[in-house]
Formats: sequence, structure tokens, C-alpha cells
Amino acid sequence: MRPARRRAAPPPLRARGGASEPFRTGIKVVDLLTPLAQGGKAAMFGGAGVGKTVLVMELIHSMVAGYDGISVFSGIGERSREGHEMLLDMTEAGVLDRTVLVYGQMNEPPGARWRVP
Repeated sequence: MRPARRRAAPPPLRARGGASEPFRTGIKVVDLLTPLAQGGKAAMFGGAGVGKTVLVMELIHSMVAGYDGISVFSGIGERSREGHEMLLDMTEAGVLDRTVLVYGQMNEPPGARWRVP
């Protein structure tokens, strides 16, 4: 039996560098009121049916169209049905080949949610 591979410990939060370049989404209200950092994290909170998934899809589409990189979507607390619908929508939009989808369970503590991925 072969030993499992060891992974390096993640860097402490204090050691992570801050992003200096803004991520231009092309959505004027987002760029003006809540600018996002290129290569950074963003979180959206809100009730059901307010358009969080639509906004995420637009942000991912902007990233794929304007930047050379991969977008990571982390859906912590998503229902299985919502995750499946997002997968189908991303396939239809043609952005799935440059996107990583990570889904977590609804019972994860808030600290674990923020550290993903």
C-alpha cells in the first residue's frame, strides 16, 4: 500500500497578499459601488429570487471574455437543484470550460465557508 500524498499547509491569512488591480466587470453599478479585486474573493448574500445567480453568471462571463484565467464559484449552502441549474446554465452559456464549481453542505460553519476555496 502506498502512502497518501502530503499537502503543504495553507499560508496563514496574514501572509496572503492583497489584490491591487480592480476587476472590471463591465457592469457599471458593480464597478462603481462595490468594486471587486482581480484575483480576490467576493461574497453575495440575499434572499431567494433576488438575482444572485444571475449576477454571478454575468461576472463569470465577463471574466471569461476579458481575462485569461479560470473562475472559481464556491456555492456553500446551495441546494442541489440550484447547483444543477447553474451547471446547465453555464454549459449553455459556454463558460464551463474555464470555470470550477465547488459546492458545500449547508451545515458548514461560517469560518469554513469563507476559506473555500
